[in-house]
Amino acid sequence: MQKNETLVSVLLPVYNAERYLPRCLDSILTQTHKAIEIVAIDDGSKDESGAILDAYSNSNPGTFIVEHRENGGVASARNRAIELARGEYLTFIDNDDYFDQDYISSLLNIALENKADVVCGGFKRPDSEGRIVSSAMPTPDTTWGPYVVEAAWAKLYRTEYVRKAHLSFLPVNIGEDLYFTLPAVVSTDRVVVLPYCGYNWFMNDESVSNTSQRSSRGLEFGQVLDGLFGRIRELEKEPTAILEFYFVRYVAWFLLFTCRGDNVKECVETTADTQNGSTGTSGAGARTSSQRLPVQPERHRLTA
Repeated sequence: MQKNETLVSVLLPVYNAERYLPRCLDSILTQTHKAIEIVAIDDGSKDESGAILDAYSNSNPGTFIVEHRENGGVASARNRAIELARGEYLTFIDNDDYFDQDYISSLLNIALENKADVVCGGFKRPDSEGRIVSSAMPTPDTTWGPYVVEAAWAKLYRTEYVRKAHLSFLPVNIGEDLYFTLPAVVSTDRVVVLPYCGYNWFMNDESVSNTSQRSSRGLEFGQVLDGLFGRIRELEKEPTAILEFYFVRYVAWFLLFTCRGDNVKECVETTADTQNGSTGTSGAGARTSSQRLPVQPERHRLTA
């Protein structure tokens, strides 16, 4: 199959996104790589998102797979989209984000040249005025490169690899991406890092993550860590120094960002729950029998 004929599935969970959804869809449809299908899961939207998807689907016959369903959460929606995907490769996008025009072609070219299972790129963080507030670009040939972006997006995956490796999203209300992305990059040697920022992670003050993750109350953080540690055990992967750093970094983010709305008592209780979870580890440090300390990985480009 020629490169320009390689089908790429763009997996799009949608929930109450009528304001930004057209921009997202337009950025996919105007890609320089034209062999694209959009697998959109309308996850019980209460606004006009479902109607927008249907209108775009009718205007672009053969390009869309649209499924309307009751709300089940973003993890479940993405898992369903993986089941429906027909492309040789797949990538994810959130309904308020958008691609640069050469996004798919840039990642796909590298994937085909290297026979990669996963290609990891970077992202830009534009605000409502289009100004780039921050960005993160992974550096090739470093151990930290594949881990720079924890989200499932800004990457391209070989679909057969995703299915054979049983990669899926954990149905929790925080950190569901990690259960997919961490096993994705540790389960194969065919991971390529591309120093390219073609994914636009829109700084949307109304998004679910920005409205729900201002306090740890009700968030299933312990379940995420339990799931991740269990998944790493299933894969029979050694808890290397880079993985230790990954977990410590994630816990630090949770405490500094998500717990910012907690009072002192709540923060202490959250930390205690994390340390005494069913993983049997001390927080996310995941010390090995040799008691290795987390190490600082090689530098990657992070601007703000």
